[in-house]
Amino acid sequence: MHPILTNGRDGNAVIGEIALWADFMPATENLRPTSLFAHDPETDITTSPVHRFAGAVPAVGAPAYPDLTCFLATQDERTTRAYIEHDAFDPAAGMTALVDERAAVWVQHSGDLVVAGEAEHTGPLQARLRELTDRWIQAGKPAATRLAPVRNIAER
Repeated sequence: MHPILTNGRDGNAVIGEIALWADFMPATENLRPTSLFAHDPETDITTSPVHRFAGAVPAVGAPAYPDLTCFLATQDERTTRAYIEHDAFDPAAGMTALVDERAAVWVQHSGDLVVAGEAEHTGPLQARLRELTDRWIQAGKPAATRLAPVRNIAER
């Protein structure tokens, strides 16, 4: 499921609130400008090597995972839902990842990180996921209805 947001302003910040959850509707063309996102979905994700790091971040549990996903999306434009066909990857544990052209790192609600790509490329993505997950937990695991992006309208 994917959040449908209502958006507004709070000073210079853009605030989004989840209005409802929905699935994708059928489409024949691209639904969003590729230039707004860090990863082009037409580009395959690196799938070798793949490793699972158990307990790399605190487990957040399935009920809070959508809130973590929304928080990550407000903090890092490389956030997406992604899938790879590999025994180390359990899509039921979560498909939220940071993806760039050379690597991908998934955070799963169990606290595991799954990495795809060479360590020199996955290392910075792992560090960023750890940092953001810790920040979300330290903030009291705010629900998605209370999140705001880090970018200011004035910065655009």
